[in-house]
Amino acid sequence: MARVQGAVVLFEIDLMLFFLLLLGVLFSSGEAGRLLGKRGSARLNEPAKAQIAVVQGALLGLLALLMGFTFAMAMSRFDARKDLVVDEANAIGTAYLRAQILPEPERSEAQQLFRAYVNDRVQSSTTLLDDPTQEVMLAEADRLFEGIWRLAMSTVERDIHADAISSFVESLNEMNDLRAKRIAALENHVPESALYLLIIVATLSIAFVGYGFGISHFRGRVTLITVCLVTTLVVTVILDMDRPRRGIIRVSQKSLLELQHQINGVKPAASPR
Repeated sequence: MARVQGAVVLFEIDLMLFFLLLLGVLFSSGEAGRLLGKRGSARLNEPAKAQIAVVQGALLGLLALLMGFTFAMAMSRFDARKDLVVDEANAIGTAYLRAQILPEPERSEAQQLFRAYVNDRVQSSTTLLDDPTQEVMLAEADRLFEGIWRLAMSTVERDIHADAISSFVESLNEMNDLRAKRIAALENHVPESALYLLIIVATLSIAFVGYGFGISHFRGRVTLITVCLVTTLVVTVILDMDRPRRGIIRVSQKSLLELQHQINGVKPAASPR
């Protein structure tokens, strides 16, 4: 079974610290550009100023393109993680209901293992990825699944309800596959190099905005702050959306939590789905 590996640097940093650092870097680059533009404005003629405006527009266009591209990447990964939570909960619920066809004492033992398995998956899904207990919970999920699988195999070997048991085994395979997909999805981030590129282009773009203010002798402090703030907010949201269990934007575990309540507190139906 796959294991969650260590996160990359940008996905480990505190979100508020990242926001403040990026805002400070962008505003500083804009102010530095404005001061340089103000000092060099006397040496620039109108055609040179026009060329600088063209470069500034091109950088801002590239920045907008990169922000849209990385935002779409982060959103697609967020949606995939959200869908996998629902899919895994449905798969576990289906396997749990199909376990009702097992003969006793396998049926009761399977029900206990399923309850423990769901509790473990809920706890694992609501714990930070770098928490030391993650490996323990993943190993426990492996152990519980192997226990359920052994019960199914022992029933097959005794040739009891062979046709019905095959559907139970199929649901167990799907349940285990979706758990592996969820673990893999947690590591499927927007490439860190793309985020670094976005930050570099944002810094250069705002520096050129400030430079344009400087050569035109326009202070533009409010405009510069607004551009820096909006850019920082967008980049921060992109980063936050791509961190499954940190920050403000998190993948809801509602489906798993509802399944946990049903299995632990509500008697399941007699027939499988």
